[in-house]
Amino acid sequence: MINAQGRGLRNAKTALEHAKLLRDPFVFYSDIEQSNQNIEKNLLMASTIREAFSQERLCMHYQPIIDLKSMKIVSYESLARICLDDRMLMPGEFLPVVHYMKLHNSFTRKVIRQTFAFFENSTEQFSINLGIDDILNKKTVAFIHEMLKRFNTGSRLTFEILETTQLQNIPEVIDFIDAMKEQGVKIAIDDFGSGFANFINLTKIHADTLKIDGSLIKDIDTDPHARVVVETIVTFAKKLGMKTVAEYIHSKEVLEVVKKTGVDLAQGFYLAKPSATL
Repeated sequence: MINAQGRGLRNAKTALEHAKLLRDPFVFYSDIEQSNQNIEKNLLMASTIREAFSQERLCMHYQPIIDLKSMKIVSYESLARICLDDRMLMPGEFLPVVHYMKLHNSFTRKVIRQTFAFFENSTEQFSINLGIDDILNKKTVAFIHEMLKRFNTGSRLTFEILETTQLQNIPEVIDFIDAMKEQGVKIAIDDFGSGFANFINLTKIHADTLKIDGSLIKDIDTDPHARVVVETIVTFAKKLGMKTVAEYIHSKEVLEVVKKTGVDLAQGFYLAKPSATL
C-alpha cells in the first residue's frame, strides 16, 4: 500500500529485509519503526548521561529503613538520581542505558564515593546496592577497599546484593563477601523472592539481612498467598539468624499486615520517601 508520504514501497522493502534477516514469516514495519524510535531515544539518553557524568550531576537520595517495633529509623538506603536543569531522571530511566553503554562499574564507583563522603561525619547506618558485575570487576573491588580505608565507614555500611543464582557459583563473590565482613561490612540480599527465591543460596552466603521484594509486599493485605510466602521467608530467615526487610510499604493496610508476619524492618513511600537530606 502506498501511504500518504509515498514511502509504502520503501517501508515494505525494509520490512521484507528484516523478515529475511530474522527468518520470520512476516514483519510489521510499524514494529521496525518503533524499534528505531527506541534506538533514537536511547541515543539521546546516552548523550544526556555522558554529559551528566562529566558535569557531576549524579545526586544521591536516601530512603529511611524503619524498625517495625520501635518505628524509628535504623538505616538509610542510598539511591541514585541524575539531576538535570529542568528535571530529575530516575534509575528506571537511565540505568538500562548505563548498562548498555558499559558505564555501570564507573557509575557504581561514583555512587560509592558520594555516599561514603555524605555519611563520613555522621553515625548513621547506610546501604549501597551492588550487582554481580560490580563484585567481579577488579577495579571496583579495589576502589571499595580504598574507600573503606579512607572513610572508615565499614562498621556502618551494608552492601545490598541482588538475589541471583550466580551468588553461590562464583568463588569471587564469596571471597568478596568474606573480605567485606572482615571489615565490619554487613551483607543484604536484595529483592529476594522477585523470581524463584533460592533458599539454598542463603545457606552458603551467610548474609545479615534479607530484603523481601516489593512484588510480594505490595498486595499482601489482599493476597493471602503472598502473605504465606512472606511468612515462610521470615521463618526461614530467622532460623538462619538474618533480619528481614519489607520493601514497597505504600499504605497503612500493607504496613499492618507486614507487622503481623514478623518482618523486622520496612521501607516504602508510606513510611518515608527518599530525600537528598536526612
